[in-house]
Amino acid sequence: MTADNNNNDARDLDNIPRDETMNFQTLADNYAKAMVINVSVVWTLIFMGTLVLSYFTGDLGNPFVYWQVYVIYSLPIAAIIVLAPIIARSRGYAIREQDIHYKKGVIFHKTVSLPYIRIQHVEVESTPMERLYGLTTLKFFTAGGGSADMKIPALTEEASTKLRAFIIKKAGAEDAEGAQNA
Repeated sequence: MTADNNNNDARDLDNIPRDETMNFQTLADNYAKAMVINVSVVWTLIFMGTLVLSYFTGDLGNPFVYWQVYVIYSLPIAAIIVLAPIIARSRGYAIREQDIHYKKGVIFHKTVSLPYIRIQHVEVESTPMERLYGLTTLKFFTAGGGSADMKIPALTEEASTKLRAFIIKKAGAEDAEGAQNA
């Protein structure tokens, strides 16, 4: 750190950078498609379970049961088909000189900011469904927590590898710089 970074003078509220001025990167293009497939698989399993249960209880011949099952099955699938692209566009990450940010939310907005100096571990994770689409989740850990402090989903394998290497280098450089100044 330089001597300028140790300055702790009061700042005018109008001069503080806002989230809107950050250049957020979008997540992988096929993220919305992966969300639709994930939800469809889960609801198809629920649908099949309901049909099997109806068969064993003897309600399979009742047209009212069919109607309920199809409506209950169709609504979440239709909703995710409409909402997945909106949800995917609402998420993104920004890399700055001293920190990384992740934003999400369509109705309720949330932005998580993490300074590189606090990052102790970065992990790349991928579920079987993510691997099917070539996606990964980047997880950031800081001291004192057992779970990830920030997760960035739907990164391509190449992007997550590059980002992980960059952040580890930045976090290490910040550690070494802090130790020299101490």
